[in-house]
Amino acid sequence: MTEHLRRISGRSMMLVVLVIGVAAYAARPILLPFVAAGVLAFVCTPLVNWISSRTGIWRALAAAVVFISVLAIVGAFGYLALPRVLSQALTVVSNLQEIIQSAIAGVIGDQPVSILGQIVNPQELAQRTVESIRNWIGQPERLLTIAGLSFVSMFGMILTVVLFAYMLFDGPGIERGLLWLVPPQQRSFARHLWERVEPALRRYFVGLAVVVLYTSAAAYIGLAIFLHLPHAVLLAIATGFLELIPFIGPLAAAVLAGMIALQNAHGIESVVAYALYASALRLSIDQIVGPVVLGTAARIHPALVIFCLLVGGYLFGVIGIVLAIPVAVTIKITLAALYEPLTNEDDAGH
Repeated sequence: MTEHLRRISGRSMMLVVLVIGVAAYAARPILLPFVAAGVLAFVCTPLVNWISSRTGIWRALAAAVVFISVLAIVGAFGYLALPRVLSQALTVVSNLQEIIQSAIAGVIGDQPVSILGQIVNPQELAQRTVESIRNWIGQPERLLTIAGLSFVSMFGMILTVVLFAYMLFDGPGIERGLLWLVPPQQRSFARHLWERVEPALRRYFVGLAVVVLYTSAAAYIGLAIFLHLPHAVLLAIATGFLELIPFIGPLAAAVLAGMIALQNAHGIESVVAYALYASALRLSIDQIVGPVVLGTAARIHPALVIFCLLVGGYLFGVIGIVLAIPVAVTIKITLAALYEPLTNEDDAGH
């Protein structure tokens, strides 16, 4: 009877995992706020427990302190950084034709050139480029798309804050609810497994913090010391935090810094210098610092880190990239926990 129950329990667990995987794949467009709030709550939960245990106050009150502190930090950064970013963005938009013209002149010079049989100069090229951009943005479907994305982004940020509060305040209850999904015969093993997975995931998220710090420091060195761009500190901080958003974040940081670099360019040398800076920064993060730091933090080979990120992005997009390494860590530790008894038995038999 016990063996029969164990088989039913194992099949039930496999069915639960399969259903969760299929549901996550189907719901991947709406998972980002849940994942972001869950990761943030997971990182902040030890601080909540530490405050509660050291001060003796209720856990809910400690969670409220941490929640308000996180919102205050994010709000202060937005208050200090957002006006400058918007001001710089408006300046770039208002001077877009001059910026493009300066960049084109830096590449082809000030003299007219022949392109597809037409003689044009940098001013005409810049004017045509700006008109093309305006026509593309001015199409009704484009405006509707931009408006929809703006609404979805705003709703997603509000939902993330609400979910973060729920998960932070009721973390133990959510953990018990997740444990309820596990068949009763496997719950002791699930608790044991979580005790091993949790510290590995925390190391990984600490590794993410290291990557953000490195990105900000490297960006500041490149933008301030080598390129001498204005607002280098702000751009470096934004580049570091945008690194947390896969693909979209680094692209947005590169575009933002690139616009300011073009606005302050003094010929082709400035354009080439920025291109070299952006390429070196991305290569150092994607091929060296990211895989090494995150691989060491999660104790996964750097090549496997790159593979997991690519597969996760291909299957689930942004969500897949965010969860690729945590899922790989969980699978690795689960397999180790399952195979350890068999390995010990084999070693004892020899």
